[in-house]
Amino acid sequence: MNLNKLFTILLFFYLPTIFAQSNIIFVKPNATGSGKSWSDATGNLRAALLNAAFGTEIWVSQGIYTPTKCTICNASERQKSFEIPNGVAVFGGFLGTETQRDQRNWRANRTFLSGDIDADGRATSNSYHVIYTQNVGDKMILDGFTVSGGNADSSTTPGERYSSGGAWYNDGRSGQIGSPTVRNCAFTRNFAIAFAGALYNNGGFNGYCYATFENCQFVNNFSRKEGGAIFNSGVFGGICNPTFTFCEFSGNRTEGSGGAIFNDAQKGRCEPIFTNCQFIKNEIVAERYGGAIYNLGKGGKCSPTITGCLFWANKAFSAAAVYCLGSEQGVSSPQITNCIFYKNEANTGGSVYANAGEADVTGASTGESKPVISNSIFWANKALTTRHLRNINGEPTLSFCIVDTTSCAALHGGKGVGVNCGSGMIYNQNPLFVDADNGDFNLLPTSPARDKGSNFLAKNLTLDLAAEPRIINDSIDIGAFEFNPK
Repeated sequence: MNLNKLFTILLFFYLPTIFAQSNIIFVKPNATGSGKSWSDATGNLRAALLNAAFGTEIWVSQGIYTPTKCTICNASERQKSFEIPNGVAVFGGFLGTETQRDQRNWRANRTFLSGDIDADGRATSNSYHVIYTQNVGDKMILDGFTVSGGNADSSTTPGERYSSGGAWYNDGRSGQIGSPTVRNCAFTRNFAIAFAGALYNNGGFNGYCYATFENCQFVNNFSRKEGGAIFNSGVFGGICNPTFTFCEFSGNRTEGSGGAIFNDAQKGRCEPIFTNCQFIKNEIVAERYGGAIYNLGKGGKCSPTITGCLFWANKAFSAAAVYCLGSEQGVSSPQITNCIFYKNEANTGGSVYANAGEADVTGASTGESKPVISNSIFWANKALTTRHLRNINGEPTLSFCIVDTTSCAALHGGKGVGVNCGSGMIYNQNPLFVDADNGDFNLLPTSPARDKGSNFLAKNLTLDLAAEPRIINDSIDIGAFEFNPK
């Protein structure tokens, strides 16, 4: 074989690799190179992001990264964040030797984005936001990171930059978009003096937010106002409909409403989709509402879709799990399917609260709150008033549910037409979880929940909360876990 032909063959095989690597920036802690390879990696992740073009991938080796470093950190230093441009994909979890992205192990090679810019272990001088994005679509990817130590404690207007979204301020307001793709990330120990200890999705004022989160954790975040972990804003003509799949929200707290999440649709739309998510031990630490989720449909539409989720041991003054307010001609009517509500606790409303606003002079409510709940289990929730469904002029509808009351009428507390119960209701029969108090909500073989749900009402649900096939026999089970005899 002549040399020219051999060179052509080699070029054919190696050119794709060379071309692909030319669109990759390599980052290692404390490295000083150009970022063109692992052996010539850069250590400045923030600069790499600022210089990245649409279509660039950034591969980040295990370690801890901060947006800047300072000893005495003034406001200017604290305003620096990892600013991820539109169309840039950032992957953590590399050891620092890989040649293919799928060789990384993000679980073993932990990669941290930290707001502790002065490395003193205290939050006082930390970054206001660890991450900031503006006008990004779904080609902006963050995958394989732990984001912690954000401290949005500025005295700016609540909801503005520096006061909200300690881990990440995702800015899609005023005609922009805020729709990143986020996978395999954890957001933990972040703070906001106003909204969203961890993540503020701002699609307000004619903006758009269709962010997607898959296999992410939001743990031990705190806010002084609304949304212990997340605040989703679609206010005043905006649309904020993020999607969360196989995500966990645990140990988040707020002094406002929405222990884990606050969805705000004042004169706009905010209709997130939660599929196979867990809400565990989130808490309101003041006399407020929605231990896990608060849905505000004041003059707008706030009707999330909540499917295959677990609500366990959340606490609030009112509505330990989910609070729905549709007022001033607004709507808050979530669809809740194949969920478990277990040992949530409140003063009023141990699980779901439907509030359509107070009646006007004609006697009609000023809004609408009609949650539709099916294939779900309500068990051992606690409240001084109304253990399960608190209702103020709302109209919750249940079908194919297991509840620990003697009748449909016993579910209702409050005022208005009460709770509507359809087909397939099971009253006062223990669902027989394997070991619920220790977190095992799988069904025992003799559970009355087996094969008693409605396939039609769960037609788009293919996996259960354990990522196992959703229907084993002909009929779906009630609750978030399908009985599997294997």
